[in-house]
Order: sequence, then structure tokens, then C-alpha cells
Amino acid sequence: MKVLAQRLLSMISESLNLPHSYIEDAVGEVYQNITIRYYSPCPQLELALGLQSHSDMGVISLLIQDDVGGLEVLKDGEWILAKPLSDTIIVILADQTEVLYVLCFHIYTCSYIILGFTWDNCDV
Repeated sequence: MKVLAQRLLSMISESLNLPHSYIEDAVGEVYQNITIRYYSPCPQLELALGLQSHSDMGVISLLIQDDVGGLEVLKDGEWILAKPLSDTIIVILADQTEVLYVLCFHIYTCSYIILGFTWDNCDV
């Protein structure tokens, strides 16, 4: 997973017209955290338990779902179920990727906005 994460960071950097190692150099050592969540099936969907709506911290999250699924995405103000796909790793662009995007593009298109950002190579 670490090698996959590093390759993805390189691809994201290049897609932002940055040197391929830009994001990895900025964040330092790739932080890895494995979280496993299991919720038993609930026959009444409206009573099912799950995580509250949230955004993921860090740069990317890699999600491996089972065939039951449970991931929902917000589209046009409505939460919709993301159908699980077998043998698939879902790449979620997290909060720090959004910051990088804003720094790389928005600051140049909106000259009246001044952004400041410090990244001290600390653990993400």
C-alpha cells in the first residue's frame, strides 16, 4: 500500500503541473494508518449505524470495501450510496490535496485573494 500511495502522490503532483515528488517531499515520510470498521447488517437501512459525515485529513485515503459497501458521497446536496466494486481500491482525495489544489490554481486566477500556507514537514 505504501508503494501505491507514493505512486499516487507522484501522479497527483504531476497532474497539478508540479515536479513528480512535490507532494511527497512536502509531507515527508508517507504516513500509514489502518482503520478497520465493521457494522453488522441492518434490515432497516434508516436505522443502520455508520460514521458521521466527515472529510478525510491528510493527502489521500485508500479505501478497500467489502461487497456490502456503505460508502456514501455527497452529490448535489444529497447523500448517495457508492456501489462497492470487487477487487477495487478507492482513492479519496483528502483535505490537504484540496489545499494544494487551491494553492496551485486558485491563487493565480484570483489576484485579489492572498493565501498563506506553512508546511513544516511535520507528521500528517
